[in-house]
Amino acid sequence: MRLPDNIHDKILNKIPEEVKLFMEAVEAQGHPVFLVGGSVRDLIMDRKPKDYDLAVGASQEALERLADRFRLYKLGQFGTYAKAFEDFDMEITAFRKRTEAGLVTGGDIYTDLACRDFTVNAMAFSENTGLVDPFGGFEDLYKKRIAAMYPEAMLAEDPIRALRAVRLSVELDAPIDKVLSEKMTAVSLNGHRVSGERLRDELFKILVCAKAADGIRNVIAYDLGASFLFHKLLKRMRGYDQQNPYHDKTLLEHSLTVLENVPARLTLRLAALFHDVGKPDVQTMDCVAHYYGHELASAELAQACLKELKCSSGLIREVSTLIEAYMFNPGEIGEKGMKRLLVKMGSFEALRDLIDLMKGDLIGTAYPERASSLVRLYEMTDRLEQAETVFSRKNLMINGNNLIALGIREGKEIGRWLDVLLGKVMDSELENEKDQLIGFVQACISAENQDKT
Repeated sequence: MRLPDNIHDKILNKIPEEVKLFMEAVEAQGHPVFLVGGSVRDLIMDRKPKDYDLAVGASQEALERLADRFRLYKLGQFGTYAKAFEDFDMEITAFRKRTEAGLVTGGDIYTDLACRDFTVNAMAFSENTGLVDPFGGFEDLYKKRIAAMYPEAMLAEDPIRALRAVRLSVELDAPIDKVLSEKMTAVSLNGHRVSGERLRDELFKILVCAKAADGIRNVIAYDLGASFLFHKLLKRMRGYDQQNPYHDKTLLEHSLTVLENVPARLTLRLAALFHDVGKPDVQTMDCVAHYYGHELASAELAQACLKELKCSSGLIREVSTLIEAYMFNPGEIGEKGMKRLLVKMGSFEALRDLIDLMKGDLIGTAYPERASSLVRLYEMTDRLEQAETVFSRKNLMINGNNLIALGIREGKEIGRWLDVLLGKVMDSELENEKDQLIGFVQACISAENQDKT
């Protein structure tokens, strides 16, 4: 396919000045240097890369000298160096080539691109040479096709690339090439030792895509990550009839509908994916199926899945809290109830996430029009935030030291008093003013002492 006449300037004009200056400085040292991989792909697509990868025609020893000269830091154990800028990172590696012994340093830009995974990632660019595209990556990008240069060898080297193919497919809204698809079916992650961290990184990128639901369907269809708990639970949900008049979809399709109808924030997307995963464990039947307490069972399973994927304790806590809290009747909750939810969620942002999750859940039922009832909750949340509503101990104008000075014993008793004061302030029985809070505690202590005498 003939490249557009303006492709050189289109790419060059979008490369950050810091990267251009670095490339010029490296070339001045006598080393050819190219922008490579996903950053070239993204610039062609008018997307802003999160990082810029450079391949340099230098031995590993020469690259180390360049790293010292330009104050680069070593990244991992594979001869990659990096430099962090305000809005992006820049990563630098030496040219590679494929040998019978595996990938080694050396060769040229063509051998380096031959070592990469997908054709759309096997393009390079420099100001002097222009776009280097020996494997037809531009045409595949233009025709929306995810293909690999050497599908079988690529997947054998690193089976996580099968999951990366799914991720690229939903990111770029491009179907997977038939040849690659066949090899992915034969060489999936099933039976391979793949770390939870690497699987997590690709899976999470899928979840924040616009077509995340299609990505999850492909993860299941290609049997990717089959040895992990999350995959086993998703397969269990596929085809699961909820046997309830409020639900007209299988458990998996309901969850994927929720996923598609919540904002693309990772915590919220994870909660959407797992919010009903525990239903099969708590099902009871009379005329229809019931799932009492399923939110607690789902939160527990979500925690187990995320721990297996080596997620942070903070992320696990945020996701499980959303799942535990989303089952409430929006028509019955008033300002007091919203304040209690605010305390549980810990921030206005998390409270809005909770309402977003419930909205997605209602859209995913047989009666999606019920989601309109949540407008009132969004408005109430806005009013509470504008009124600077106190919802945490740390927002109180009194602290543990003030209570100790009043004679309260350190430890659990301090926490109990702070919770009492928080409740009084939230119920508008006390103002959040230091003197008034101290006066209330003193009055309570005085009354307790009188009762004792």
